[in-house]
Amino acid sequence: MFMVARKIKIVGMCLALSLAVAGLAFLALLFAIPPRGHIDIEYDGLSKSGVYWMLENRSTQTIYMQGTGDKVWPNSPITTCRTAAYSNESSDPVYLADGSPSLIRVPPGGHFRMNVATTLPNTYKGGHCYVRVTLLGGTFVESHEFTPN
Repeated sequence: MFMVARKIKIVGMCLALSLAVAGLAFLALLFAIPPRGHIDIEYDGLSKSGVYWMLENRSTQTIYMQGTGDKVWPNSPITTCRTAAYSNESSDPVYLADGSPSLIRVPPGGHFRMNVATTLPNTYKGGHCYVRVTLLGGTFVESHEFTPN
């Protein structure tokens, strides 16, 4: 009797583990499918510690980013700037983030005002800057250039 109960417990644990792995594989596949349609990012203001962007999801599926509140996780966006004379570009360094971000979810037709932490545009006043944000799954969205004032 004890052996039967033990075998049932082991089979149950194997089944639970298999379902968990299948669920994670499904999520990985879901994030890996690039969204159809357009995702726009427009400049929405400058602060001392970053740049505000308005993201509009005009695609056919929900998109996800890592972040907390309105702040996008630092390894996701890359801000690039150059002087007004179109000199060599400078980009934010790669950040090593500490902690656990939550998922930022933007449904089709949804908007999200995000805060990208960077000091680069304040260094390139009157120059040209843009941001590239990586979504979960590897797809990225790039803004048009803006001129920091």
